Amino acid sequence: MVIKDENAIVVLVAIVVALGVASVGVVDTEFEDFVVAGLGDFTGLEFPEAPSVTLAFGADYRPRTGFFAGADAKFVSEYFARDLQNAPIDEVGNYFVANARVGYQFDFGSIMLFADNLFNEQYFV
Repeated sequence: MVIKDENAIVVLVAIVVALGVASVGVVDTEFEDFVVAGLGDFTGLEFPEAPSVTLAFGADYRPRTGFFAGADAKFVSEYFARDLQNAPIDEVGNYFVANARVGYQFDFGSIMLFADNLFNEQYFV
């Protein structure tokens, strides 16, 4: 926004923060009766690949100048992994992954520099 008067032009920059997001997932799973011949008794174990807690959040900063920056992150609590027979046997530890990006938006497109896994977290996917 530009305001003109007799002596000066005052430029006010309107800062626009676009779309911050967040999510929380909580689940409590347990096999009540799960016995598989040749593999064993999985009764009382959590479901495989079902972390009890997941958190995600992110935000982008987009002022009207064309510049933009953003970041997002995800936390996943520990969970059981499956083996080749699809049985829940190994526990995968929790992990936290953060990402960031900066760029410039033109009328015809944009250019962006991004960094995934900023803290070099080692985790299974």
